[in-house]
Amino acid sequence: VGVGTTLNCFLLYCIFRRTKQVLGAYKYMQMLFITIDISYALFQVVLVERFIAQDSIVIVIGLGKYSNNLIVITSFLALYSLTFIIIDFNFLYRLWAIKAPERVKLFSQKRFLLLVLLTVIGEYCFWFHIAYTYFSATDHGRLKIRNVTFEKFGVDTLTQDMIMGDYFHEDGTRNWHPAVAVITFCNVLAFCFGFLIYASANIINCLRNSKLISNAGLSLQRQLFVTLSAQV
Repeated sequence: VGVGTTLNCFLLYCIFRRTKQVLGAYKYMQMLFITIDISYALFQVVLVERFIAQDSIVIVIGLGKYSNNLIVITSFLALYSLTFIIIDFNFLYRLWAIKAPERVKLFSQKRFLLLVLLTVIGEYCFWFHIAYTYFSATDHGRLKIRNVTFEKFGVDTLTQDMIMGDYFHEDGTRNWHPAVAVITFCNVLAFCFGFLIYASANIINCLRNSKLISNAGLSLQRQLFVTLSAQV
């Protein structure tokens, strides 16, 4: 975490110091992406999150000093979800750079970057709302998983704030709230990964059959695509 955060901070500094003529307004989107990575890493240090599963119950708790707070835990989980939409925007940029270079200019326009920013904020708020509303801890679940958390981490679930997926009520009937949340998350992830696959297939096809880009340009685009894929 420390090495990654240091490198991201250095990269953020380098991007910020570039002139507008070199990177254009696109640099602000890159700064946003790096800032999210740094924030996620810092959240991990503060929260010290743990995922625990027991029977039909899944919980997320924090072991850090300031982690006994539901808003903090939910904010962390929502921030994690931004990784997927960031990946999609990166693949969209790479796809346009090869297939429709004229569209890449959109990433240098402040209105388009504002749209990207609003999309990121909207997706974050959506995940936060779903996690906060549909993964609330139940008294039945707290009691059922108490021994596990206390034995492993010394945490008493009766007093600890947490995110909990308790899929069955105490009387054995199904609790649909976490199930609906999981289905919603899976649909969002399916869309993100579906676009990633679509973009990757188109990029590979363009790299093989493009007649508009020079050999040197194709070689550079291949290297950038391989680098992006390796990051994923």
